Amino acid sequence: MNGPYAWVPPVYWTDVRAFGPYGGAEGFSTEISPGASPMALESWTRTVPADELWGGNGEGATSSMWNFYCGNPHGLFRSLRYFLGPLEARYGPSSSARGFLLRAQAAAYESHRAMFEAYSALKYSNATGVVQWMLNNALPQHIWHLYDAYLNTGGAYFGA
Repeated sequence: MNGPYAWVPPVYWTDVRAFGPYGGAEGFSTEISPGASPMALESWTRTVPADELWGGNGEGATSSMWNFYCGNPHGLFRSLRYFLGPLEARYGPSSSARGFLLRAQAAAYESHRAMFEAYSALKYSNATGVVQWMLNNALPQHIWHLYDAYLNTGGAYFGA
């Protein structure tokens, strides 16, 4: 199975009938992940200056500082854009780094748990395995990890 590499609703993993060959726990997946996995507040406060926690001008998780910690600045996943819309739709808007990261941990928990539970539930039929991309980041990042560069765990870790 290819991807997804971005956040999808938890039902994507569990309702094979609804998503057919484009979703659910199918075959052996060697590189998949619900994508964004923002750092826990403790890690974020260690990473950026206090006046940049919620963006220098209060622009939040869309600021250049937040985007800098999403990986390749020229790549497809250079920001949290695939994560922000669904996050706000499910949990409401955030007005601070603390509120945003709390909601983000809940979303990461929910999506990672659904992925692993779906594979576990179908392991004797059409799901033969799943490898989470990726375990950890060498540098602080808001994307693809079960524990971050500071070895702090967040929602994705506990969901897995």
